[in-house]
Amino acid sequence: MKKVFSIILALVMALSVFSVMTLAEDPDFSYVVVSEEDKTCKVTGAKAGTVDLVIPAEIDGYKVVAIDNRAFWGNPEIETVQIADTVETIGQLVFSKTAFYKNEANWEDGVLYIGNFVIVAKTTLEGEYAIKEGTTVMADGAFRGCKGLTKITIPEGMKAISLLAFRDCEALAEVVIPSTVKSIGGYAFLHCTALKSVVLPEGLERIDLLAFNGSGLTEITIPASVKEINEYVFCHCEDLTAINVAEENESFSSLSGILYNKDQTTIVYVPYKVDYTAVEFPETVTTIGKGAFEGATFEEIEIPENITVIEKAAFEGCENLKKVNIPATVTEIGEGAFAGCHEDFYIDAPVGSYAYQYAQENELLPKVIPGDVNGDGKVSALDARWILQYVAGSRAFTARQVEAADLSGDGKVAAIDARKVLQLAAKVG
Repeated sequence: MKKVFSIILALVMALSVFSVMTLAEDPDFSYVVVSEEDKTCKVTGAKAGTVDLVIPAEIDGYKVVAIDNRAFWGNPEIETVQIADTVETIGQLVFSKTAFYKNEANWEDGVLYIGNFVIVAKTTLEGEYAIKEGTTVMADGAFRGCKGLTKITIPEGMKAISLLAFRDCEALAEVVIPSTVKSIGGYAFLHCTALKSVVLPEGLERIDLLAFNGSGLTEITIPASVKEINEYVFCHCEDLTAINVAEENESFSSLSGILYNKDQTTIVYVPYKVDYTAVEFPETVTTIGKGAFEGATFEEIEIPENITVIEKAAFEGCENLKKVNIPATVTEIGEGAFAGCHEDFYIDAPVGSYAYQYAQENELLPKVIPGDVNGDGKVSALDARWILQYVAGSRAFTARQVEAADLSGDGKVAAIDARKVLQLAAKVG
C-alpha cells in the first residue's frame, strides 16, 4: 500500500503545480499567479546573490499568500529573512542550504522560526514541545520525522496544521489543538502510531487527504464545525473502533461507529474494528463512498440492495476479500473499487446486471465448479438440496449458482440437475 500512497502523494504535488495560472518574474522574485480573480500569487524564487531576503506583501499587484517548496534552495547567500503577514502557506525545505538555515543562532531549541512562522524542527527534537506563542503559520512538514517527539502543543492563533506537519512522528502520543485551527493538512499525522486519541476542536472545518492514515487512533469525535473530510483520512488506522460525530454537525453523522454523510445516503468510512456483519446499514444508504472500506480485513461482503453506487477505491487494499455479492440495483462502480483485493477475488452478481457486466469486463466473474452450488469448494448432497429448493421456488440463485447447478447444459435448472449432482458427489466421494 505504500506504493499507492506514494502515487497519491505524487498526484497531489502534480495537481498543486498545474493549479497555478501564470509564471512571472519581477526584478527580485519569480512567482506564479494562484488566482487572477483574487489577485494572489506564490513566490517560487529570488534573484541570485540575495543576502537580506524580504518577502513583500505584494508583487506586481498580486497579494503574496504562499512560498513554494524549495523556493530559496539555490540561494546560499541568504543570511536574514523577513516574511509578510499576508503569507498563509510555506512549502517544504524553503530555506534549506541557505546561510540563514545553517546559522545555529537562528534556531530556538532545535526549531527554526521566522517572525510568526514556524519553519522546521530538527528531527532530533524529543519529548514534549510547545510551539511558541504568537506563531500563526506552520510550514509544510515542519515537524516531519521527529521520531522522539511525544507531545506537541499548538498555540492559539495558529490557523492550520500544515501538509505533512507531523508525518512519521512515531512517538507522538498527545496533540493539543486550539480552536483557531480551521484545517488539518494532508498526511499531517500519517504513521503517528502512538497517537491513540486526539481532541478535534470546535472551529475545525476541514480534514484533508490521508491526515490520520496509519495512525494509532482508537476512537475519534468529529465536531459540529467540520464541513469537509477528504479521502482516506482514517484508512489503515487498525485500532480504530468508532468515528463519532457531534449531533449538530450539518455535513456528517455517525451510526454504530460508522461515518456517514448527514442524511446517511453515503457510507464515508467504516473503521477497521467495527464488525460490519453485526451492523444493519440504514435503508437510506445508496452509495459506498471513496475508500469507505479501504484496507478492511474481512473475506466476504454482501452489498445491500438499496446500494446503487460503489465509488472509486471503495474496497481498495482489502487483501483478504475474496468475494463480494453485488445486487442488480448497483448501476455504477468507480475506478479501482476492488484494486488490491485477494488474488482469488470475484464478484457474484445477477446475469445481465451492471455489476455482472463490470465483472465480465474486468475478468472478475467467479470460477465455477460444476455442481458446487453453495460455493464451498466441493460437491455434496447439500448442493442437490439447494437445487431442489430453487426448483421449488424457496431459494434464489445468483448467476454463478445457476451455472454451477446446470449440469445438463440446457441453460435451465431442474430436478434432473439435482440427481446429476448426487451422482457427481458419489463419484467424488
